[in-house]
Amino acid sequence: MKKEQTILLSFLLFLIPVINVSAQNKVRKLWMAQVDYRLSYTGFPDVPSESLPKTAMLEVRGSNTRLTKKTPQETTYLIGNRDSMMLLNMAETETDRVAVRCDSVDIISAQADIQTTIETKSELRTILGYPCHGYLVTMIENGDTYTEEIWATDYIGGKDVNFFLYPDVHGVILYSRRTMQEQTVEMKAVKVTNRTAINAGSFSVPMDFSVEPCGN
Repeated sequence: MKKEQTILLSFLLFLIPVINVSAQNKVRKLWMAQVDYRLSYTGFPDVPSESLPKTAMLEVRGSNTRLTKKTPQETTYLIGNRDSMMLLNMAETETDRVAVRCDSVDIISAQADIQTTIETKSELRTILGYPCHGYLVTMIENGDTYTEEIWATDYIGGKDVNFFLYPDVHGVILYSRRTMQEQTVEMKAVKVTNRTAINAGSFSVPMDFSVEPCGN
């Protein structure tokens, strides 16, 4: 090999890790963010299409999350408050506003009732510019088996944002596909927005909601 070729090859080998590091540095960790999703369904022939939400919005503040889904009939909120170890499942209609509150004991009890195995995939996938780890989840509840393919990134929010359902899935989920028998629900992130401020009160029960404990 000529001297000039050797010098060029050495330069290229030196440049490769620099390029890789530069690409990784472009992905900035977001502590607060909004993630918009598109939802799709198969295998629900008896369910009116208008009763199935087509979009969802996730607000993230550290390890606290608020997932909002809307249909013409109601708006639902699923709030995971890691700071208080609390899960809120809220529904709002024209005539009613109800929140079901589950505390840490309720969450642990519910997790114990569901047989869950989580397999971590070895490969990585990039979604909307964010590196994602893959997981394959299998759940057995009351004799029914669910499988779910998940891709999550730890570049958004805290590591334990999924504490109430999948504590071993780290980071915000940007893609999921849940299947049970012939029914499938797919949730795909379509936009991630950096939020400079999200009020901590967004992860608690609004004053105009009545509150019921878990299990009622």
